[in-house]
Amino acid sequence: MIFPRYRADGHPFVEMNASQQLARQTYLDKVARGEYRLKPLACLCGATTRQAIQIARKERHGLPQDTWMCRQCSLIYLSPYLDQQSLTRFYQEDYRNIYDGAHQPAGLLFQKQRIAGDQIISALRAEPLKNLRVFEIGCGAGGILSQFKSTGCDVSGCDLDQRYVRYGQDQGLTLHLGSFLDLPLKGSYDLILLCEVLEHMPEPALVLRKALNLLSPQGSLYIEVPLCTPHHELAAQLQNAHVWYFDEPTLKAYLETQGLEIDRSVFFTGYFGNFVKRRPSSSLKMRDASIYGPKIRSYYFHELIGMIRRPLSKALRWIGADYFPRLCYREIRRLCYAATKRFQENS
Repeated sequence: MIFPRYRADGHPFVEMNASQQLARQTYLDKVARGEYRLKPLACLCGATTRQAIQIARKERHGLPQDTWMCRQCSLIYLSPYLDQQSLTRFYQEDYRNIYDGAHQPAGLLFQKQRIAGDQIISALRAEPLKNLRVFEIGCGAGGILSQFKSTGCDVSGCDLDQRYVRYGQDQGLTLHLGSFLDLPLKGSYDLILLCEVLEHMPEPALVLRKALNLLSPQGSLYIEVPLCTPHHELAAQLQNAHVWYFDEPTLKAYLETQGLEIDRSVFFTGYFGNFVKRRPSSSLKMRDASIYGPKIRSYYFHELIGMIRRPLSKALRWIGADYFPRLCYREIRRLCYAATKRFQENS
């Protein structure tokens, strides 16, 4: 493990309200009773945990979860993980309760998704949108699709959450309840969206393969995932709902192994979206062991900086909102980031 604070002691890295704590215990009880079953996972490059370093034994809510960094390709991933039947039930019963403390109102999610939809459409501004066939995998309440529909697109999507699907249907959207892999979809689509979805899928290759089969000859995928780098605190990112933790090199390398290439990328706060198209078939492999060393060293360095930054931040908050402590904190944080950048450049 990187540092002792990542041991499986049950203490969360984030604040949790009473509802979240109850939901966490409910999840643990289901695992203990065998209602949720775990199975070992290999890295997307094919390497096993024998070829990885364990970096954590719990996630941000204190749930026991083994997290690894592959020595062959540097991808961070979880293993063991829920099997498909357990995973479907987890998203239907426990996911929102653990992460939001209660089920997020569908209307609120819909409005958030509309903002995300506007961002994606803005990134597509140079391309004509009218009459495009658009499908979204894991569409939630359908807010992103509603924005595409307003531009004249023919939209549809799927999700596992019945309450969100019903809300989207009430807004006049064509939404299907169920897994994308199980839906008997017909025809072809000009754009297939996977917004904050790929990192949740234990077997993303199956989803990408079906999506490719449904794309029109000039169609493209839009894949948006959280950006997991040493600059983003590891403890805040780890969660048992995310199987894979991509950065730019690992996502690019994985997509190339699936016959895809990134046409262009757009960056949002904590996320990056990628417009992806087919590439000529090749025998590319995801493995590049040269990335592992600098990446793990950078995580170690950030953790050491965090050991200074966290108590300093707490002390400054205790002192109060005086200008001088705030100024000192900003200057120290600036120096830490500058030192980190120099460290990475020299690695």
